[in-house]
Amino acid sequence: MKRKNNFVALLLSLLIANLSFAQESNMLFTADFNDGYIAEGWTTYDGNGDGVTWSINEQLNGYIYDGMTTKSDANDWLFTPSFDVQGGKSYILSFTIAQRGAYGVDNIVVSYGQSATPQDMQYVVAEEAYNMVAGMSARRYRVYVEHDGSYVLGINLAAAAGNGIVSLKSISFMESDACTPQAVPAMVANMNSVDQTVKIEWYNPKKDVDNVLIGDKMDAHVYLDNELVA
Repeated sequence: MKRKNNFVALLLSLLIANLSFAQESNMLFTADFNDGYIAEGWTTYDGNGDGVTWSINEQLNGYIYDGMTTKSDANDWLFTPSFDVQGGKSYILSFTIAQRGAYGVDNIVVSYGQSATPQDMQYVVAEEAYNMVAGMSARRYRVYVEHDGSYVLGINLAAAAGNGIVSLKSISFMESDACTPQAVPAMVANMNSVDQTVKIEWYNPKKDVDNVLIGDKMDAHVYLDNELVA
């Protein structure tokens, strides 16, 4: 029994190790400031020209914009280092934003383009409005890239003057399989013996198997004995 338990434990360890390796090998870019990440190759753009923009803060474990004493509304960009992407594939963008001492909304837009300038951020992936006063929130988005190339992620902040501190805690860009919806949460089939018909009702899942919200239209197909009937 002990040998069997040891074998099972070894098998589980190998499975976990293989899963971790697969995730790491699919990761094109990742930065986790909570885990001692050293930011090299990042750039900023002070859109309102007030001298206040994104900067590293080791005490808060993040790339932060400190708007506590600003006199102008924020319009500031933070750009990641570039990384290579293959076109025609599906990717997942994940990022975590924190607020501290905010009295209003912080609007964050995450885009990507081929150089670290606002005008080159051609593809908008995420538009989020944060109004937590203090707190942290993680987001995941699916991205379809059409063309091969070297790309940069850009994070733009728009907020009222004096609106507290915004922190980028982590961000990553990982290759993924195409979108596969989660299992249907509920399905009911009602048969009408007179009309000899069956009515099937269900709720579409809100997320895919990668826990990403599904924003695109979904098509449903019904099969009977492996033959398409609807």
